[in-house]
Amino acid sequence: SLRPQVDRLCVTVSLDVQADGRVASASFAPSIIHSAARLSYEEAQAILKAGAGALSAELGAMADCADRLRQQRMGRGALDMDIAEATVTVDSQGEPLSVLPRARLAVHRLIEEFMLAANQAVAQELTRRKTPFLYRIHERPDAETIARLAGRLSLLGLRVDREGAEREPRVLQKVLTRAKGRRSERAVALMVLRSLERARYSASQAVHFGLASQCYTHFTSPIRRYPDLVVHRALASAMGWRQDWTEDRGRLEDCAEHCSRRERRAAEAERDLTRAAAIILLAGRVGQVFSGTVSSVERFGYFVELEEVLCEGFVPVGRLDEYYDHFPERMELRSRTSGDVIAIGERVKVRLTAAELADRSIELEPAGSRNR
Repeated sequence: SLRPQVDRLCVTVSLDVQADGRVASASFAPSIIHSAARLSYEEAQAILKAGAGALSAELGAMADCADRLRQQRMGRGALDMDIAEATVTVDSQGEPLSVLPRARLAVHRLIEEFMLAANQAVAQELTRRKTPFLYRIHERPDAETIARLAGRLSLLGLRVDREGAEREPRVLQKVLTRAKGRRSERAVALMVLRSLERARYSASQAVHFGLASQCYTHFTSPIRRYPDLVVHRALASAMGWRQDWTEDRGRLEDCAEHCSRRERRAAEAERDLTRAAAIILLAGRVGQVFSGTVSSVERFGYFVELEEVLCEGFVPVGRLDEYYDHFPERMELRSRTSGDVIAIGERVKVRLTAAELADRSIELEPAGSRNR
């Protein structure tokens, strides 16, 4: 579909979206796509922003439809966790040039809304037809985890309805909304994210907590994700396009477990690669000063997320010029002599003292009065 002016085989999901964002009906068909243009996200964003030129009318209509779908999704209580992820840029030799937050454009959200709607429509259709397939599920957080999260957020002045948060993602979304604009906004979003269960694949229907959906799957990326290919095969069988779908729930459960494991391993590899790239960039800059934000406070020191190279480094308490007590219930370090407080969300200047690729470690020290 990325090749313009060329016929490409695909499966099309056609949705009738009402003015209030509800999907009134859905149909599915094997089809041929003949793309009019290949646009990068940046090119599409520029056209959408200008509101003029070729494809502006089409993109404008798409943006309006996506906005209505999003309003409907948020209305049913879905979580919207817009946490910037790191992206690595490399040169022609594969050497890292930067590790910076990935840009989140309006057109990214546009495409995501259509993908979410298509995924849910396929899941609902296959469930209605009682066809075995792979669900994408996201289980509700347990009471103990929510209690721990509520306790930490209360220290930042954010109240959480514990019972409600176990049942409905909209409760956590309200917390994220109240945190917007605060210095601790990103830290709060990461706390909420880490309190949630991992999404996974399953042969059995279950809720997708984050999307506030009772029925969801992965359908839209069969060329890069095996579970989506499985769902395509199931849909083709259910619609009568092919007759060779013989998967039973037992085999699908094994497939779901395998795909979930591989997904976790890929995510871990990506995180490790991103951190390695950051350390390679920093290795030649020992002694330089960076701006950052305190992201976590522990008894033995605190973590700082750097701005210039999006990664975390650690400031050991031994690098501080005063003795600091740790107050875990308040998530802070406090000096016994001056009363100085180190807390989550604080903007700080730090000096890089070490960047070791072998153990993926980045060590920092305060670049102000706190350093020895």
